[in-house]
Amino acid sequence: MTLIAAIFLVTLISGAVLTGQVRRYALKRNIVDFPNERGLHADPMPRGGGAAILVVVSVCLIVLQGTGLVDQRMALIWVTCGFGFGLLGWIDDRTDLSALTRLMFQLFLAAAFIVAVFVEPGAASPWWMDPRLLFGPIIASFASAWLVNLYNFMDGADGFAASEAVAVGSAGAVISGVSGSTETMLLAVAITGATAGFLVWNWQPARIFLGDVGSYFLGFQFCALITHDIYFGLGPWMWLILLVPFITDASLTLFTRIVARKRWWQAHRSHLYQLLILRGHSHAAVSSGLVIGTLTVLFPLAWLSVARPQFAPELTLTVYALAGTMWTIFCKQLNR
Repeated sequence: MTLIAAIFLVTLISGAVLTGQVRRYALKRNIVDFPNERGLHADPMPRGGGAAILVVVSVCLIVLQGTGLVDQRMALIWVTCGFGFGLLGWIDDRTDLSALTRLMFQLFLAAAFIVAVFVEPGAASPWWMDPRLLFGPIIASFASAWLVNLYNFMDGADGFAASEAVAVGSAGAVISGVSGSTETMLLAVAITGATAGFLVWNWQPARIFLGDVGSYFLGFQFCALITHDIYFGLGPWMWLILLVPFITDASLTLFTRIVARKRWWQAHRSHLYQLLILRGHSHAAVSSGLVIGTLTVLFPLAWLSVARPQFAPELTLTVYALAGTMWTIFCKQLNR
């Protein structure tokens, strides 16, 4: 427990201090988000604060692998690809890359990570993730790129995306620790602490945004946690259950926009969390609701998926079916 507390406190303080430095840099270099008809903010805001999370998590993982607390090979691949996603986001924050260019680089980085992890499969690794079999790696690469993108889509309110990372990361860390998955716990704690430090600056009223560098990086961190657990035979179900609010809202919103023949690749304000804010709920209230729902409802279900792994796939499908039903009901009411 002392080690876990130390990792959390160090990453928390480092994340908060470094976010302040990034904010000063962004203001000096005019790296700013300006209000527009698709946003939820009325004032210009510095962005790119997620760079602090990237640096703190990367340094922490390097230290952990150097001390032998996490798998060295996995950690090095993790840090390298995470830096790649963060760099892509940082460039996008400053130059506004085209959607196609972003997607191409995201798929490349996702595929590189998947293949690098499974190129020497461990005994517990599923056969369908063998790089010699194209189906598994291709599906996993597209799924990873989607998770990175959906995290970017869901980063549109003060504290919202960062709160999701803190709630999911802390819940996953507790479940992993209790179930004996120490390495997963350490990785999740590092992500949680660094993001909590950033959240000090991002809670309503926000003083800096994650930016694409932060949303891409955090999206990849959860891809990496899922991949890590699959590689070591633990299954993805816990993380998929904890991430259900983001995955459901982003995926169903995209699907409905495609069906309605709208320009789905462009920014908009039709996600459930955006509709709630447009209807008068504060950014803090929506973010707090996300955290409370994750810790009181999804946390026990995710724990159950680990305690009873034989029922985990069915449990996960049930959770998503219920989440999709609730999303449909709420969106219809809010769009009236």
